[in-house]
Amino acid sequence: NISLNDRHGILLENSSHNIIGPYNIINNSLGGIKLVDSPKNILGSFIIPQINVHFVIPGGKDEHCDVSEKAIVLNRGSGIEILASDDNLALYNFIWQNKGNAAHGIRSDISLDNDYIFNNIIKNENSGFFLIQAHDSYLYLNDAQLQKTGIELGGSENNTIEFNAVTNNTIDGISFVASKGNNAEVNLVCYNTQNDFNSDGDPNTGDLNKCDNVVNWSDRGKTGCTFSCSQIDINFPIASLILPEDNAIVSVTNQVVFSYIVADVDSGIASCTITIDGITQTDTSIEEGVEQNFTLTLPNGIFNWEINPWVTPCMRLSR
Repeated sequence: NISLNDRHGILLENSSHNIIGPYNIINNSLGGIKLVDSPKNILGSFIIPQINVHFVIPGGKDEHCDVSEKAIVLNRGSGIEILASDDNLALYNFIWQNKGNAAHGIRSDISLDNDYIFNNIIKNENSGFFLIQAHDSYLYLNDAQLQKTGIELGGSENNTIEFNAVTNNTIDGISFVASKGNNAEVNLVCYNTQNDFNSDGDPNTGDLNKCDNVVNWSDRGKTGCTFSCSQIDINFPIASLILPEDNAIVSVTNQVVFSYIVADVDSGIASCTITIDGITQTDTSIEEGVEQNFTLTLPNGIFNWEINPWVTPCMRLSR
């Protein structure tokens, strides 16, 4: 354990290529971990945590038993603070009940290209994520709940927010202030007291999110979110490829038929799109459990075919 220091639990300045963790970082006076001018570090653990199932509504629970020796809790300051530090990875951290006027779960100031993946950020004093002038960072499969705001961006551009569960926060779920060019897709943003999405009007984009209450937010082609919070879908669609088979050599006059079957336990599938080299087809009349087809005219070549009906495009050809 790293605990009861009168400053930070861990402080790096002008230091790179370190792996920090797994540790319990508890009850330090100025915060858990702070990076200053320190790029290319890994914060956390490669052990998959057993503390929460992501993308499922947590139901307000904040009691977790197994934190696998990577807990950043009860510090007087932010759990992780990243200042003018780029290309860092925060992975599999449990960040809980860090207190103080400027305490957040993870705070990033003037930092680029940082990735935050599989972090459980729960019941901190202010925001779960607080990104100020942060650019080109990636927030993926995090759980941010029971703070004032789950994810807050200020003066931040070109960040990607995907597959996060942002629920039960007392002000906003995801907030954009003077921030533009950010993209939020396939997030569960529900049961936040004031707003699920709150944007001051600068252009940000999103699609396939779930929410109810919004200010200045539209998913692609729809005011508000694509799905409401009552449309909870915790199971990914099941997709099976039929033809062409793996490693198949197709001898035709450039016209290829792609066959597949999809099914979804919870809510059905609205559409599927296949794309290659700017050629796109979309099918909006998907029938589950029945063979579906796309027919494309392609140039000669070797192609890889993959399918994922949860994202857009759900089918992708590449070469």
